[in-house]
Order: sequence, then C-alpha cells, then structure tokens
Amino acid sequence: LGEYFRVKLERIRFVMNSIMQRRQTMMAISEEILRRQEEYLDGKSFLKPMTMTDVAEQIGIHTSTVSRAIKGKYIQYPGGTTVMKNLFSASVTTDGDVAVGPMQIKEMIKEMINGEDKQKPYSDQTIVRILNERNIDISRRAVAKYREELGIKGSFDRRELR
Repeated sequence: LGEYFRVKLERIRFVMNSIMQRRQTMMAISEEILRRQEEYLDGKSFLKPMTMTDVAEQIGIHTSTVSRAIKGKYIQYPGGTTVMKNLFSASVTTDGDVAVGPMQIKEMIKEMINGEDKQKPYSDQTIVRILNERNIDISRRAVAKYREELGIKGSFDRRELR
C-alpha cells in the first residue's frame, strides 16, 4: 500500500512541476512581448516587427515552444483584447538599422496615394520604386497586397479624368 501512495505522490509532484514550468514559460513570453510592443499596446505606435524566434532567443527557449505556448491565448490591454499571435509580424526590411514593419509600410503607401496626381496615379511598380529609394526592399506583389488590404483600388480605377 505504501508503494502505491509513493507512486501517486511522485505523479502529483511531476504534474505540479509541469504546471509551474508552463506558467513560468508563459510569463517569460508575455513579459518579452509586452516589453517589445509596449508603445503599440499603449496606442502610441505601430506594431513593431517581432518574430517568435526573436522572443525565443531572448528568453532562451525554442521557437516551437513559443508557438505552442501562445496558441489560442489572448492578451488584454488598454486598447482591447487580441490574440497573442497577432502581436507578431515579420520585419519587412531594414532602413539603415531600423526594422520597418507591414503597418508602417501600409501607412507610407496610403500617404503616397493620398498625395499622388489624380490624373496620373502611381502604379504598384512606381510605389515599389519610391519605397526602394527610401531603402525599403519590397515586391510589387506585396505592395498590391497591402494596397488591397487598405481598401485602395488599383491605379487604373483611381484615375480621375478631366
């Protein structure tokens, strides 16, 4: 009978230890996300480029651990609640030493289109060229995708005739 209880006690200790370790991992991941995205979560800035690998390397765990840990998890902040996965975005490119994310590029595209000559609107390829001049390496397909996500029509449909 003593052996039975000893085995059960070991199992309980193992499960409790696993729960504690999971909690510590989740806290470390959450703290790193909050540290990196603090300005975004405060509503002061765009989402900064951040990959699961960035977070994993910073806290010393494997990328797949970060992926599994955040799966189906939400984070509540002053601006609302969001799926943790949505706080990750790849850096599209670097402008000097500064990583530029999709949100900043979308904003640049929107500003360009708002300021264009409505008789000769910019093509996606022209937008690519302008962004390349600003040291932002992006494909025409990515520009078209971002433009569509912003709900902006193509250059032909934006053209105003006199």
